[in-house]
Amino acid sequence: DRYTPLPRDSGKSGKNSSDNAPSKPVSTAQFQEETWNPIIAILSYMASSAGTSCFQKLAITAFKRPLLLLAVQTTFGAFFLAIYGIFYKRIHLGGLRDFLRYSPVSVCFTGKVVFSMVAYDYCTLGTYVVISSTC
Repeated sequence: DRYTPLPRDSGKSGKNSSDNAPSKPVSTAQFQEETWNPIIAILSYMASSAGTSCFQKLAITAFKRPLLLLAVQTTFGAFFLAIYGIFYKRIHLGGLRDFLRYSPVSVCFTGKVVFSMVAYDYCTLGTYVVISSTC
């Protein structure tokens, strides 16, 4: 039930072959878990990314107003983020200096989100995926 590599004793050292063995043998279950964790994480990211793109395209197709949909989604997210921040007190905001430092980033992010919503409205999903993968 334990995975232990074979000792690498060349016979020249005169030591016992167990001296070259690793100090902590790795169990088979631990070895399999360490192998599958990154694979599961990557597959989960791919599935959630594809699902988000598909559902966003379906929502825009049904709603017909991408910027209004964006406003509704943003308001919904900000409301629950505020509730989380009030009850769990785990959201720490910086001061005015941090706000001024990161303002250009938020403007760029807002522009990317707005243009993405408009792109979902005017482009096919395949075109959007190809173009957004280059950005």
